[in-house]
Amino acid sequence: MIDEEIEKAILFYIIFDNEEFDLTQKDFTNKENKKIIKAINELKAKKEEISMLTIKNKIDATNQEILIYLSNLGQYTYQTKPYTAYKILKDKTKKRELLELTRQIAKQIKDIENIDIYIEKVIGKLEKIQSQTQEEETFVELVSKTADLIEKNINKKKNYDFYTGFFELDSITDGLHEGELTIIGARPRSRKNNVFFANSN
Repeated sequence: MIDEEIEKAILFYIIFDNEEFDLTQKDFTNKENKKIIKAINELKAKKEEISMLTIKNKIDATNQEILIYLSNLGQYTYQTKPYTAYKILKDKTKKRELLELTRQIAKQIKDIENIDIYIEKVIGKLEKIQSQTQEEETFVELVSKTADLIEKNINKKKNYDFYTGFFELDSITDGLHEGELTIIGARPRSRKNNVFFANSN
């Protein structure tokens, strides 16, 4: 439930890759890492630049060892992608909180008078632990999907292979498409067959 290397990796991504993750001191176990994330959040709140120097000045302007510590964070990325590191970190936070909750339950359970109300409170706490990353995951997934869609649209070349030759129809459907069934209807006796055969020839 403790992984200081993942903590350092996620700090690297935030400071040097400008990744946006909603993290607090509770997500970190190492004392130095707690100081760093606190400084980062204070800088964010004031909309100030997040860099090695601004973090150092927030923590201790005279301590040069902080700069050495920050400059070595990149050693712990291990080819891990930012979101993967974030997910691992948050999972460990959840485990620690869940362990603490079970300890509380073990201490309190003997003296509980209304067990049903207590269970509801415990469920509420469990849901709060579980929901920590749900909003962030949804946002990250949405951004990722949007970026993929934009990239596809940029790289997409116009393909005229499935155009019918009927200009009005092609302007409405943008041509026929693979994996789609296009049904074209018209009133009876509107010479649909003649139009089709004329186009086929």
